[in-house]
Amino acid sequence: MISTEEFMRREKMVRQARRNRWYLLGLVIVVIVVVIVVSVTVTSGEKAKNQPAAARNDPAAAELLSLLEVAMKKDSMDHTTLYDETTYQAQAFNWLAKNSQLSTYDRSQVLQRFALACFYYSTNSIRTIYTTTPTPWKKSTNWLTDQHECQWMGLDCNARLKVNVINLEENGLSGAIPLELAFLKAHLISLDLTTNSLYIEGASWDVFRQFTNLQSLLMDDNYLSDNNGIPAVLGDCTSLKKIRLSYNLLGGELDGKVIQKLTKLTHLEIESNYLEGSIPSELGNMDRLIYLYLRRNALTFNLDFIKSGKLKSLFALWLDSNLITGTIPTQIGSLTELASLSMTNGTLTGTIPSELADIATLRRLWLYGNKLTGSIPTELASLTNLEVFEVQENNLDGSVPQGICDTIAGSVYTHKSLTADCTKVSCDGCCTHCG
Repeated sequence: MISTEEFMRREKMVRQARRNRWYLLGLVIVVIVVVIVVSVTVTSGEKAKNQPAAARNDPAAAELLSLLEVAMKKDSMDHTTLYDETTYQAQAFNWLAKNSQLSTYDRSQVLQRFALACFYYSTNSIRTIYTTTPTPWKKSTNWLTDQHECQWMGLDCNARLKVNVINLEENGLSGAIPLELAFLKAHLISLDLTTNSLYIEGASWDVFRQFTNLQSLLMDDNYLSDNNGIPAVLGDCTSLKKIRLSYNLLGGELDGKVIQKLTKLTHLEIESNYLEGSIPSELGNMDRLIYLYLRRNALTFNLDFIKSGKLKSLFALWLDSNLITGTIPTQIGSLTELASLSMTNGTLTGTIPSELADIATLRRLWLYGNKLTGSIPTELASLTNLEVFEVQENNLDGSVPQGICDTIAGSVYTHKSLTADCTKVSCDGCCTHCG
């Protein structure tokens, strides 16, 4: 048993140790707080230092920057591009920050103007591997002015003043479509950029994943590149009715899985590309299709997709200058709305089916440059709307039915034509040309 004096001494030592621990803990907390404050201050200073010049001393521009950062993060865009003065995003921000009417714009209009400014800066005089000496847009009336976007050249808007149509056909655009254009995704229904110098490949196609309301995509005659036939991302554009991507750099095979998603298609025009492989069976199920242009590719296919009997809305079917094999199926007669049929320079064999006579709407028929045999069916004399009938460079014999001669002779079509191998097929003077 310890003495009272010893107990008091030890208790004093314990209380002193406790006080020391609390002092030490307090000191640690103070140090931590100081470090955090200094760190936040430095970080904030560094962030302010790295901000675009327009946002450093202008509260309105700083607020704009914050709005754009949040919007870009939400749509998985790289918001750090706003801080790099060399990017088109920074150019668009700097322009928008200087808008005299910035304070009057709501969030929706801010994003719309920013998206369009990004589009302008990313397609105006941009160098690519195909455009080594780019030029500015040919016309840019009202673009990047204080005028409302609906008054900018080539844009149309809906009743709520949201841009729903972009039409800048043959306007000297280069570069690529920016991801930021996706800010227009809720309203954009038509995009026509035909005959420009746009170069789109790989990740540059990603912007189209957002365009689920887009109905018309017209981009013939650019430098659009992909190795999967129709770019797979277009399968996400499930509202599309018109696709026109002819005269581009598309290669690879057509993917039936992409095609079957595009159930609303009325126009599929992808001629003069580098497509390979066959025509997927899914194409034969597109019962809304009106125009199908696949000519001048490197496709190898037969005509089995016609046998589905579902292509009854087709108005024009052009398959020329591919390796077309096999025979013309009798189901061709089910295409009762067809007015224009062109299947030239292939390797079609067999005879011309008499079922073509079931297509009373047929006006123009091109079958030259194949290996067709037999005679021209007399039933075709009933095609009273014929304007063009060209079957030369085949192995046909017999004669041209008089009804065909009479119909084409009486046509008022400027380019009417009746052409056959006159040494093998008797025309009795009614052929306009001999093959």
